[in-house]
Amino acid sequence: MKNMLPSAFGYVEGSGIFYGIASFARTITPGYSYRLKTKNATTHEAICQPKIELSQTPSHDDSGISLQEKVAIVKSAFDLTGWKNFAPLVLFVGHGSHSANNPFGSSLDCGACAASPGRHNARMLAKLANISEVRHQLAVEHQLVIPASTIFIGAEHNTTTDEITIFDAEVPDTHQEQLQKVKTDLYKAQQTATQERLSTKKNSIALAQEKANNWGETRPEWGLAKNAGFIIAPRELTKNVHLDSRCFLHSYDWKMDTTGKALEGILQGPMVVTQWINNHYYFSTVDNETFGGGSKITHNITGKFGVVQGNGGDLKMGLPLQSVNQADKEIYHQPLRLSVLVQAPTERVELILRQNEHLKTLLDNEWIYLLVMDPLQENRIKRYKKDFKWDFSDNPTSGKEEVSKQVDTPVFEEVLS
Repeated sequence: MKNMLPSAFGYVEGSGIFYGIASFARTITPGYSYRLKTKNATTHEAICQPKIELSQTPSHDDSGISLQEKVAIVKSAFDLTGWKNFAPLVLFVGHGSHSANNPFGSSLDCGACAASPGRHNARMLAKLANISEVRHQLAVEHQLVIPASTIFIGAEHNTTTDEITIFDAEVPDTHQEQLQKVKTDLYKAQQTATQERLSTKKNSIALAQEKANNWGETRPEWGLAKNAGFIIAPRELTKNVHLDSRCFLHSYDWKMDTTGKALEGILQGPMVVTQWINNHYYFSTVDNETFGGGSKITHNITGKFGVVQGNGGDLKMGLPLQSVNQADKEIYHQPLRLSVLVQAPTERVELILRQNEHLKTLLDNEWIYLLVMDPLQENRIKRYKKDFKWDFSDNPTSGKEEVSKQVDTPVFEEVLS
């Protein structure tokens, strides 16, 4: 109603007082307004579960997704992450964000979900993995046995407030005690995460919520600023290393990936996406006027599909100045090209690169710096050079602790610098 010409005047006049009260409340108490809003939203989400019900035909359901497709989707998720064991509760967590008065809000959501929150994908994957027919086929066709006691749950990580909302409407009574423990642990994680990000010990969660809902806040969160690396390896490799929130992590176990198909999927998908993200920040930093979004202070939203600076000019296509700078002339994001560390046999990585010319092009043109930690050669690190030449680093390691330290070698530091 507020956007249609015939009703705009009457709508504004009739509802202006209510909008005025709401605007006043959001301006004076943005944190409280945010908590009130999210409390109602959580209740709403609980009754809006995605439905995937098997119809009378065994091969397809009402959504048009065949049983084999469902099995393939779930198996692919397990293969790409090197899944081994199943806990009683398994969370698939998408990510999204919340910010007020921010025309670039979608840039803080999930890029792989077309700038939408990732909750729907997470909930759908959990729904598929809970279907008994899917589990049966996984066990029969792929020898992947999921215990009957395992329940998959969809969730979403709000990257502005570090809250993880669990969509737990279908969790049975037998798992309620474990679910409450998970929620308690996630709240503690939210506290420590916001304390570190906002550099405060007191009321860090409340401060994060206030920044998220304050429509005068130009930096509700830094998003993926300072991203510099992508590590494809078992989580135990980096669990004892403080990466300063600068690296994307992808769990991968080369021993489980006997054919190399999982690694090929990671290099073709997640690695390329992280390179896009890295380039997005890179160009928005080195030339914000041309490739970025300019300053938020003088933005004008145009036609609900773009932003211009001031009263005209081209549509802005990159990140605003406030997303990459901590002051007008003081950068926050360091414009570095992406460094990728893969723990896998070198021959396997090289074969994948030879079969995918577009990946080789990214490496040869140095948009990506590739480091391979070869487990068949005492975890020695090799750095890719143009046309499949490799630089060796004299750094053999052995043992779990030494491997963890290996990520912080001068070789990786040299690339990051």
